[in-house]
Amino acid sequence: MGWPKGKPFSEEMKLKMSKSHIGKIRSEESKDKQSASRIGYKFSEEVKAKMSESAKAVNHYWMVGNKHSLGYKCTEEQRERHRIARSKRVLPFANTSIEKTVQDYLEFTGIPYVKYEAFKVRNSYHQVDIFIPTLNLAIECDGKYWHNSPKSIKRDNEVDEEVSKHCDIVRLNEQDILNDNYKELLKWYLMM
Repeated sequence: MGWPKGKPFSEEMKLKMSKSHIGKIRSEESKDKQSASRIGYKFSEEVKAKMSESAKAVNHYWMVGNKHSLGYKCTEEQRERHRIARSKRVLPFANTSIEKTVQDYLEFTGIPYVKYEAFKVRNSYHQVDIFIPTLNLAIECDGKYWHNSPKSIKRDNEVDEEVSKHCDIVRLNEQDILNDNYKELLKWYLMM
């Protein structure tokens, strides 16, 4: 049987073709050849319209609020579940050197602490660098690179305002940590 040029495939044939490709791994050479064959190819307006309609039919939750959003909206309950799930992720995956310095000091003094405790800040969550539950104290270790821009300072002030509703918060800047000046400030909080 020859190639049915111009004739649409039956649903049965489409299913057979789809199943025949399951689990097949194409070589890089095969991928490159297919890619090269499409260079310069222009889609007709009709095909572009079909692709556009097809894309509109798919609702992706990650597109909410995106300028390319196709109208799908999460319920407030879904949004809150997403916020809570994101608040439990530990970011960053590794401590910065200044956070590690403060953590080492707290371990040396025997003070139990929690890394990256999440606090609700407006409609999202913010993870403080170090939280000492026994003192109800949040510690932020601010590196000069990330916390010197006007935008960062504004964000830090908003975070301070919201987190201070739940506990005391102290910001230690990089220079104070590197020069060991932070220990005096922490001793003051520890004696309270």
